[in-house]
Amino acid sequence: MQIKCPKCQSERIRKRGSMTTKRGKTQRYECKTCHKTFTKRTGTLNYRHRKQHLRDKITGLYCEGMSLRAISRYLKINFKTVVRYFLENADEAWLNNQRRLSQGGIKTTYVQFDELETFEHTKKKPLGVQVSIRAKTGEIIETRVCKIPVKALAVSQSYIRDWNSNIDRSHKLFEMLWNTKRALNKTHATIACDKARSAVKVAEDVFFENNFQVYASKERNKRIDLTFLKMRQDISRLRRRTLAITKRRDNLQKHLDLYTDYHNTKRIA
Repeated sequence: MQIKCPKCQSERIRKRGSMTTKRGKTQRYECKTCHKTFTKRTGTLNYRHRKQHLRDKITGLYCEGMSLRAISRYLKINFKTVVRYFLENADEAWLNNQRRLSQGGIKTTYVQFDELETFEHTKKKPLGVQVSIRAKTGEIIETRVCKIPVKALAVSQSYIRDWNSNIDRSHKLFEMLWNTKRALNKTHATIACDKARSAVKVAEDVFFENNFQVYASKERNKRIDLTFLKMRQDISRLRRRTLAITKRRDNLQKHLDLYTDYHNTKRIA
């Protein structure tokens, strides 16, 4: 791979000594055009990070069921360091997922989608996790986090009205299915979901022009039920009984992006 200058993108470079780190010697380079010195890590996620050798390990432990605080205790590093690596890895994972879809990394003729329920900090703030998968292999295509109606009884009617006034379930489902179209065969495809009328209507609106078949049958969704079971097991904040909870909705989406990239790469289903 040709090394380029991170400042001017010039390929006219030469070696300029080396630097010693905890992982050994690292080659330094100099650009003949702008005279900037750099290494292979300049401008990457690992630039000036002292715990860069733990980046992949943090991702693996987080996607295999450990919480962020448990990872901090296990690796004996600061909790803020674990959170920073998690957020950076999640952003990179989102780019990998979008690149995989745009470059045809996932192609299928049979898609299943459904929704599992969780909450944000308390059950008075319920959330839905919408997931679409490739039914044959279990690869996760797209995920979205949405607000769903309140089911808790210990809340006032005014709170229920305020919460339910901002429900974005249909909008997020439309957005997820629209991105899922990039993984479908353009000639023919089958989309399976449960018997919820709202989900069927949104799917028909998205795939109307493509003449794809939309099925609403519980018997056709066994594969996505297995995916949900794995997600409940591998994502600490989605477990039924756990000390780990979701305090921010956007971080739940980042966790799902990270898990999607890890799931599709490692094929852990």
